[in-house]
Amino acid sequence: MDKLNEKINKKIEKIMTLDYPAVFKKLIISGIIVGLICAVVTGISLSPQITEVINYKKEAETAEKAQDTTTTQTTTQNTTTVNAQDDEANEYGEKGGDGERDGHGKEHGKDHFGFEGVISQPSMFSKIMMGVTGLLAMAFFAAYWLLVVAFLYKSAAVSNMSTILWPLLGLFMNLGAVVLFFLVRKFFFKQCKVCGKYQRSGKYCVYCGASMVNACPKCGTECETEYCPNCGTKMNHEKEEEAKETEE
Repeated sequence: MDKLNEKINKKIEKIMTLDYPAVFKKLIISGIIVGLICAVVTGISLSPQITEVINYKKEAETAEKAQDTTTTQTTTQNTTTVNAQDDEANEYGEKGGDGERDGHGKEHGKDHFGFEGVISQPSMFSKIMMGVTGLLAMAFFAAYWLLVVAFLYKSAAVSNMSTILWPLLGLFMNLGAVVLFFLVRKFFFKQCKVCGKYQRSGKYCVYCGASMVNACPKCGTECETEYCPNCGTKMNHEKEEEAKETEE
């Protein structure tokens, strides 16, 4: 049990000390590089099949155009024959010139071309590369997803927020949970200007004792301007910044 707790504490310590912007940057760059390499290698290994598909499509288009031309000529001939028969019937005074016709004007259906039996099977190397590419894609996606969860855990711990709720939300919502987290922290929590930690309320930081509000040193009026709007005293923003740099 003690060993398990020790391992958990080490994992938590690693999560809290991890530089997430740098890790995300490395993950994205490495994902792009690996993806491009896999795409190029897989494309080269599948080049015979790609060539066969392109050639087959060209042959199919040529055959379809030839068939359309033949159909047009046949339709023209049938129309001419029908018109000649109608003229002959009118000349002899026959009625019902639309007598029996042995299938003139029949529509010719177009052949539907498929790839079955035309494209050769990919090689074993191609199948392996496609499988490896899929596995690497899933691995990078899982790493990204878990990094977001770990980032939310660290941010929640630093911000004095729930370290159970926000990682769980990150596990299901991912970037949506990150956006929600920052919105909640912005509107419902205050950040100490000296130590940088967050708390829900209070005029003084519970971690370092610094003032959580900008109050005039003379009359105590809360304000964010350079000079107090009540008495005109210069605010001590510069001292707060110096204190923050000293704390860091």
